[in-house]
Amino acid sequence: MNRYLILPTLKSYLCGKRRLNSNCHYMLVRPNDLCAALNYQSIAIQYHPKNEKEKEELIQIISFLNQKGRNVTVTEFTRIFDDDLLLELASKNYDFKVCLRYMLESFESTANLEMEYSLQEYQEIIKKVKYFKEKVEENCKTDEEKVMFVITQLASYIQYTSIDSDDLTPVSDFYASIGKGEAVCVGYAIAFWKVLTELQIPCHIMLGTVPCRGKNWGHAWNQVCINGAWYNIDLTWFSETHSIDHLLKDDQNFMNHVLNKANVREECPKTYPRERLNYFIEEMKKYPNYLEIYEKKRGISI
Repeated sequence: MNRYLILPTLKSYLCGKRRLNSNCHYMLVRPNDLCAALNYQSIAIQYHPKNEKEKEELIQIISFLNQKGRNVTVTEFTRIFDDDLLLELASKNYDFKVCLRYMLESFESTANLEMEYSLQEYQEIIKKVKYFKEKVEENCKTDEEKVMFVITQLASYIQYTSIDSDDLTPVSDFYASIGKGEAVCVGYAIAFWKVLTELQIPCHIMLGTVPCRGKNWGHAWNQVCINGAWYNIDLTWFSETHSIDHLLKDDQNFMNHVLNKANVREECPKTYPRERLNYFIEEMKKYPNYLEIYEKKRGISI
């Protein structure tokens, strides 16, 4: 049996509340806790390092375990939400909202958000995401086609919600954007990222500012990789304007988006060919919106 060391951020939410001491999970709180891990020959480490210091600590842990003759495998969380782990923890009666906060900790825009939905509602939205993923794969063969399909489907389904309050909780994650079809820019960006990540297409969520009405406003957008090349994309603005000027742009033509220093930007040296983009967008409009179909099929509105 593998022993799973979950580190480093889960400890900040579960420490002092309910320890992960089941048969398959063990929470690493301090270096001395490694002694307990040595009871197992095979150890799988799941982690999401947030900075260089945490990466160095992870390397030291792996080195220590290797010196002790243990078989170590390492899996980095590349998703904000690790659905399987979250649902597994919930099935073991760990506090769902506490675990959800852990999953959100790796994304700075959600740092102060408290999600209001329940485990049952979360399970339902995961079913919807997986259904949508299957439809993308049924209708598209290449990553290029899949990206275009997701762009048109999400832009058609999600409606931008203008709010005056500072409370973005209801409209700033994929639960709202994919589940309820309404979002602000962060919700659009997370929805796009979530689906493409499920499709194993490289995609980043970018956080920064854009000029509007003489001020710089907080904003979120994406970068996506197609056939080895990275492009900038603002799904929110495309959804609002229906202009492809906001899709798959190079850095030079995306300069009004100013990135936060904490984000890492991929180099995007060229814009996706306009004629080819127009062709794909028009072709993808011929398909029904599968997110709407899912709602009608299930007879529900989340």
